[in-house]
Amino acid sequence: MADAEFPSLATLLDMPAGEPDPITERILDAALAEFTEFGLRRASVDDIRRRAGVNRATVYRRFATKNDLVAATFQRWILGLLAETAAAVSDRATVRERLVEGFVRSVLIVRTDALVARLLTSEPEMFVPYLTTDGGPVLRACREFLAAQCRELLADGQTMTVDADAAAEIALRLAQSVVLTPDGYFDLHDETALRAFADRFVGPLAG
Repeated sequence: MADAEFPSLATLLDMPAGEPDPITERILDAALAEFTEFGLRRASVDDIRRRAGVNRATVYRRFATKNDLVAATFQRWILGLLAETAAAVSDRATVRERLVEGFVRSVLIVRTDALVARLLTSEPEMFVPYLTTDGGPVLRACREFLAAQCRELLADGQTMTVDADAAAEIALRLAQSVVLTPDGYFDLHDETALRAFADRFVGPLAG
């Protein structure tokens, strides 16, 4: 199989997710574990299939190349992060709280996710563009998700002084800046500080 490459975020987010069978799920679980432990280049299909407890033919029937396996693994991983954020945000009772929590979760996910930590260490030249120059598609996906969470409450009678999409994008762009440049005037290295910052500067976007 060819050397693994990062598929584009636009491709990942537009791929039909489908309903993987249990064996495919095992392969994807094993691939995520291998990529997290060893990075993309060092993780081999043989290592992945051994961890999954399947033979090479079983992998090939589902993924024609290593790049296909990488793409499927990353798609499920990204959708999982969005689901994690949804779980953290959806139980917040006000638009302000959802914007604040969306900001905090976005920063903490990138800071604490094991796969992100591995790839930033072992393959930063491939992964950093996902957070910067090639980050438009994931920003779009996160903005649409967070704006939808806000509009859900607007439909129940709450109000905002800023358009939901604009407020969501501003919050996420601030989160992106904090992730990429953590040192500055504000000390935002722990969750308490992040939440205080978000409450002061992101929350007012809700009015």
